Amino acid sequence: MSYCTGKHIEKSRGKAMKMLIIEKKPVSVVADRFGVNRSTIWRWHQRWLILNQDHQFTNDNRPSRPVGNTFRWYNAHWDIPSFSTAPKNPHMLSNDLVQLVLDVRDQLKRCAEIVWHYINSILCIKISLSSVRRILKRYGRMKKPRNHKNRRYKGIPRPQILAPGDLVEIDTIHLFNPVSKQKRYIYTVIDLYTRMAYARVYKELRPINSLNTILEAEQYFGFNFKMVQSDNGLEFARYFETRLESKGINSLIIDVRDNSGGYLVAASDVASIFLPKGKIIYSLSSNDLQQIYYDETDEKREYSIVVLINNNSASASEILAAALKESYGATLVGNVSYGKGRVQQTKNLTNGKMVKYTTAKWLTPSNNCIDMIGLKPDYEVDIQINYNESGEPISYDDIQLKKAIEILSKK
Repeated sequence: MSYCTGKHIEKSRGKAMKMLIIEKKPVSVVADRFGVNRSTIWRWHQRWLILNQDHQFTNDNRPSRPVGNTFRWYNAHWDIPSFSTAPKNPHMLSNDLVQLVLDVRDQLKRCAEIVWHYINSILCIKISLSSVRRILKRYGRMKKPRNHKNRRYKGIPRPQILAPGDLVEIDTIHLFNPVSKQKRYIYTVIDLYTRMAYARVYKELRPINSLNTILEAEQYFGFNFKMVQSDNGLEFARYFETRLESKGINSLIIDVRDNSGGYLVAASDVASIFLPKGKIIYSLSSNDLQQIYYDETDEKREYSIVVLINNNSASASEILAAALKESYGATLVGNVSYGKGRVQQTKNLTNGKMVKYTTAKWLTPSNNCIDMIGLKPDYEVDIQINYNESGEPISYDDIQLKKAIEILSKK
């Protein structure tokens, strides 16, 4: 049965919820059965929870029978009405609304989920996500997937996404109104399993806004985030130029201690701010194939930089530290880094188990592999921790930071 947009739409949603809750079918199976996206099934489930919020639940999916209450499945509200005033039929959309979707897509240059959330939350105009996708697809504005058939190495694979919250992306959209001369920054969080989106508008660009938006999105979605990746190199560059360089700095300390890594693209973008054009950032080696990533930007810096690292600095943070040390001449202070230089991916087996294997390894600009070795700092300094009589830490002295300031003051 395909999804119906007529008078039986409420019953169709109820049948989908019965498959999801009573029969315990996977979300992907229910979505394919009714011809909708997985995000639509999750939105219907949220509406079903609102309609049945008076009942007691043992978990998010299955109601329980409270003591003294004869709760049965037939007492639940299964027909889910539409909460939106948008037209049910996408062909009923006006030409002005279609043009608005196209204009927003050309302005933001982002995916359909962000365009839909911007129109509903920022412009306060009701339109369904499926209508936005149909409009963008009809007018050729949907991004086509890249073809990797002719490439021997496909780069770093995205981790498997098997449940809500397995992988969440956060992005920042920069808007400028030429009339009012005002700037707005939209922080958008998208769960890559349910395709649910959350956006928050800020007047200023601050790195702490990303963390606040993630915490708010976690409460809004209703499930915990296991992995969050952010392509925030542009955000760091804007913050670096507007907040730091505008004050006339002549040296810099970058702290990647206890940074377990993240998105390699973000590490490359941050390194590109400082490196001269043509310098090597890192390289990936797989079998006999080696792919080198160079700095292709025109901007560069020439002042002194010290990078703080410790035993928990791994992966992307090690790439940034190695690139700044070997291609820029930065000084490393702290402890030997973790030493994660492998690119790995996982695969589920038919017996329910999972195997994890290495597909490539990344090398520093000097063609060194730091896997299981780590980056050795130029100045190895430990943090001094003060303990009380019972052996509990009460204070610490950040000697590593003091050493970095001492090094920069002499240059």
